[in-house]
Parts: sequence; C-alpha cells; structure tokens
Amino acid sequence: MSYKRLFPKFNASALSEICGSSSISKADVPRAREVVQQIPIYHKEDISLNDAEGVMEEWHGVLKDGPGVFVVKGLADNLDVVDRAQDAANSIIHSEKLKYANRGDHFAAGGKNERVWNYFQKHAHEDPSGFSEYYANPILNLICEAWLGPAYALTSQLNVVLPSGAAQEPHRDFHLGFQSSEQTARFPASMQMATQLLTLQGAIAHSDMPAESGPTLLLPFSQKYDAGYIHYRNKELVDYFKAHAVALPMQKGDSLFFNPGLHHAAGANVTKDVKRAANLLQISSAFGKPMETVDRTAVTLSVWADLRAKYIQGDFNSSLDALINIVGEGYSLPTNLDLDPPPPTGYCPPSQQDVIRKGLEEGWGYRRAKEELLKRDSVRRA
Repeated sequence: MSYKRLFPKFNASALSEICGSSSISKADVPRAREVVQQIPIYHKEDISLNDAEGVMEEWHGVLKDGPGVFVVKGLADNLDVVDRAQDAANSIIHSEKLKYANRGDHFAAGGKNERVWNYFQKHAHEDPSGFSEYYANPILNLICEAWLGPAYALTSQLNVVLPSGAAQEPHRDFHLGFQSSEQTARFPASMQMATQLLTLQGAIAHSDMPAESGPTLLLPFSQKYDAGYIHYRNKELVDYFKAHAVALPMQKGDSLFFNPGLHHAAGANVTKDVKRAANLLQISSAFGKPMETVDRTAVTLSVWADLRAKYIQGDFNSSLDALINIVGEGYSLPTNLDLDPPPPTGYCPPSQQDVIRKGLEEGWGYRRAKEELLKRDSVRRA
C-alpha cells in the first residue's frame, strides 16, 4: 500500500515540476473567449443558463485539474449597482474607523488597508435593495455550485488597498492556509488535500485594477501540489512563486475565482491615486465551516421586501433563486433533533431556504417572516 498518513519532507522541485509541465489551451475550455497567461477568460454575456451543466463541468475541471483559476468579465455588469455597493462599503469604513482604531488585517498592519469584515451582512443592513440587486446573479450562483454544489454558504469581506500598499507574501487560503506549518503538519495528508474541496475563493472588482495597482498574483496549477499547505512558506517556493506568478488587470465588475489551494498573493499598489477595491468572496461547502459568522436570519429579514418583490415579479426565477441561495442557510444540519426532528417524509428537517420559499409562496409579510425564521432558529439550538 503506497498511501502515507503524513506528507514526506519538503521537496524543493515538486511545485516547479507540476507547474512547469502543466498547460491549458483554448480547446480545453471551449466556453472561454481566450486563455491569457494560462488563465481562462470568460464573459458573462456568453454564459447561458441553458448550458448550466456544461459550463459547471468546465469550471469544475479548471479549478480541480486545470490552472485552478478563471476570470468572468463583467460578472457584475450593472456598474451602478457596483458603485452603490462600494458607497455602502465606504459608509461602513467611515463609521468603523471611529469605532476601531488601527484594526488589524490578515496580511497588513492596522490602518494600511481599509477592510470591512463581514461585509456581506453589513452590506445587507446598510443598503438592502442594493444588496439584493448585487447578489441576485444567476451566473454567480452557477459558479458557486460548480465547485461546491447546493446549500453553499457565502461570506465576504470588502478590501481596499491604498496607494503604496505593500504586496502580500504568497500563500494558500482557508482552512489550512490560516494555520501555522506546525499545526498543519498534524493533519493527515488526506485532510490537507480535502480542504481544497470545501471552499471557493473569489473577488469582484469594485474599481478598475490596472497592473500597477497590484491585482492578485497567481501561480496557475499550483493547487495540484498536494503538500502545498504545509510547505508554501518555504523560501524556495516563495522564490519560485515570485519568479513565475502572473497577474491580470481587471475592470470594475470583473471577477476572479480560484481554488483555495492555489498559491497567490495580492500585488503591491505602486500607484499614487488608485484605491484598489474588491469584494472578496469566500464560499463554503455545506459540509465545511465558513471563516466568519453571519446572522443569516437578520440578512434575510433585511431584504425580505426585495425577496417578496422579486417573487411577485417572476415567481422563483433564476435571479430570485440565486438571491435565496446567497442569503439563506441551505443546509438544515446541525440542529437539535429533539426539537427539530426529520419529517416523516424525509431525512432532514427544513432548511432556512425552505422556510424562505414557503413564506414567499404564502405571501408572508415582514412580521410573519420574522416570527417563522426566529422559530426555526430557536428549535435548532441545543
């Protein structure tokens, strides 16, 4: 049996062998318009919901066995909605500067960047209708399901890298990307590889991002290096990344999605006047745990009027389905099975998304929706 519980010691050439021998062509990704620096470039207007299974299959292959990253140009194609989302973020940033002086960031000292933690929930409270327009995006829903399937959970952080903002060191992302090498080494190799399958990382540009503003540096195919979570801090790998990483300029509304195991790093903003702003999306599998806690009942109630309006306009169309999938908890577990047992006709009790859909079908007003959603919350508690 060749399977080993733990990874072997560091092999300096392993990553370069994988990245140096891997490539992708336009023929491998027929729905992309082009492949630039080994990154497939899609355009929202080319993607059809009638081809949902085909495009999800293609994206899944890109993320798992391909370069590990793709771009969707114009994912947020209504720039007024993007600007409105950034206006909400700016308002939150202003109020939080008064509340939290020099608050820290993952990779920068306090005050060097402008970051809104749990921007997802704060955005919903700050501008409910703007939030609803932003996330009622069927193509975003397809992207999430392509990697994670249904009942995913989306969280987000708004990040603004100011002029002269320094580059990050190359890294991998949540879960094990946030652990030390010593902590990571305690997890079996199978768990280290599995963590890639539990999360999808993404970003939607809230500003134009010319090359000199430092858009994300990416090392295509590096997610295929199985031992990457334990070894990405090694100097040889850092040097290889800096010599071979690529970056693509972005326009406002463009998006980038990548496997969390892809080696990447935000670039340095060497401009004098560009505030590089992005909504950083982290989408988690129903079987994983997101990085931030979100009160999804509060988010749902914030946008209940918009949910009702969209239902009245077009029943459960693709835009409303996308918004429900984004705001509501799609997986009914864990729960308190004494108070919330599986129904006689099924295996799991109703999820929050089930309650939302029932409420829309039955025409619940805000008060009834709040009552039913809080009741669902209460029976799930231990």
